[in-house]
Amino acid sequence: MIEKKQRRKSGLRKLFGLGSTPDARIITAASDGEISQARNTVKEDFLSEAEISFYRVLVNMFSERLVVFPKVFLPDVVSLIGSASDEQFTSINHTAIDFLLCDLDSLKPVLAVTLDNANDPGIEQGRKTELLNDLLTGCGLPFVRVKSQESYKPSDFARTFREAIENTMGTTLDTED
Repeated sequence: MIEKKQRRKSGLRKLFGLGSTPDARIITAASDGEISQARNTVKEDFLSEAEISFYRVLVNMFSERLVVFPKVFLPDVVSLIGSASDEQFTSINHTAIDFLLCDLDSLKPVLAVTLDNANDPGIEQGRKTELLNDLLTGCGLPFVRVKSQESYKPSDFARTFREAIENTMGTTLDTED
């Protein structure tokens, strides 16, 4: 039995490229039966410098009561009830919340935060912000936008976050301003 588990672990490690080369080959069968290969590597920049900086601020502010999850896809947080157009469905499935703050005990979402990218003030950023605002506030999850920058002072947004979170949780949070 132990040998079987070790083979399964070894197979999974090979499948995901763990313990071998830094990149792995993924082999897939195309619909026409041909086999295609793609090379994949782990991204070194999962979060931008601004996101890392902001993540650290959030963790320092709320780690006693909340868990901070970066880059959470909207369908993992919001369930659509009723019908949605293909365009709405696609928009929702391809949109991520930059940071989702959840209650430490229940992991219930209490606040969604996005960083507004000054480099992308275009239509797509506006659509994303509007979509998130409509969906999240419509289902009772507070949504806050913060301007993306290299560094952050918690005092600039601590009050806004605290009020939104306290309204959702129905309790008082102690945070360092």
